Amino acid sequence: MYILKTIFKTYVLSVLLGIIYLSLMHHNFESNESSYIILALFIVNMILSVAYVLFILLPFHILFKGFICMYTFKEAINKFLFYFALLPLFFIGCSIAFGMESIKLGLQFSMLAFDISSIIFLGFIYSLKYKTLA
Repeated sequence: MYILKTIFKTYVLSVLLGIIYLSLMHHNFESNESSYIILALFIVNMILSVAYVLFILLPFHILFKGFICMYTFKEAINKFLFYFALLPLFFIGCSIAFGMESIKLGLQFSMLAFDISSIIFLGFIYSLKYKTLA
């Protein structure tokens, strides 16, 4: 049951954060482009949320079950967050590199990087919450 809760909360909050981020920078896109991005956001976030929880977080919890159970929620986040922050850090670096060449391409990639990063962090936090408090 915690898997479904993790997927649902990760999906809903990542879509909400993605829409907020898009609304902050919508003036850099054309109006029809923004509507396509929102549609893609709904579909891609569902696929990524399910795949991330099932294929990354679930094996992570199975492999490190003993370590996770030893920590409280805050201790587990402090212990493991570094490893889950490496991919978003890479995306942010790529976003900056693309932004130096073309501002529009950098903004589009930053939307993708922000979306994937929110799924990674939210899924990780919710999954640890259910594993350490259960």
